[in-house]
Amino acid sequence: MIDAKAAKRYSKALFGLAQDNDLVERIRTDLRTAAAIVAGTPDLAMFMVNPLVSDQAKEQLLATGFADAVSPEFMRFLRLLVRHDRCGLLSAVREQFELLADEAAGVVRARVESAVPLTEPEKERLAAAVRRRFGREPIIEYVEAPELIGGVRMRVWDTVIDDSLQAALVRLREQLRSKRLRAVR
Repeated sequence: MIDAKAAKRYSKALFGLAQDNDLVERIRTDLRTAAAIVAGTPDLAMFMVNPLVSDQAKEQLLATGFADAVSPEFMRFLRLLVRHDRCGLLSAVREQFELLADEAAGVVRARVESAVPLTEPEKERLAAAVRRRFGREPIIEYVEAPELIGGVRMRVWDTVIDDSLQAALVRLREQLRSKRLRAVR
């Protein structure tokens, strides 16, 4: 299980370092790169969390694989994770760092799924709604999801607003089941 509190502590420390050195975007990119490589390479992920593998071997692998791809500050952070047996936190640290960076920049990320591509006026209305509700400038990822049949489903942080035809049909089915059960009684 991932230690969420530890991930928050590490991400806050890393974010503070990044802010102090004007490296927030560089560290964000480094975190995305490293997390994607580790997530996409199960053997690497297992190696990095294996307690039988020495810290020296892990640091050597990081130096070989990441030194040219990430900033020196981020390499030091990776070494810190190794020395404290926290390599398994990398993905959670990335998520927390992203939230801290977005908060500092006054933005909120949203994911909008729709059955068909949205028009520009529809996108503008959704962006205005997110701006009003969350009080921040939205960065919205638009995704086509034909299974929704119609409407949209939006996710901002841990809030999901599902105004899709698929969700409406599920709600209708539940209402009909509920009424059928009451009628049988």
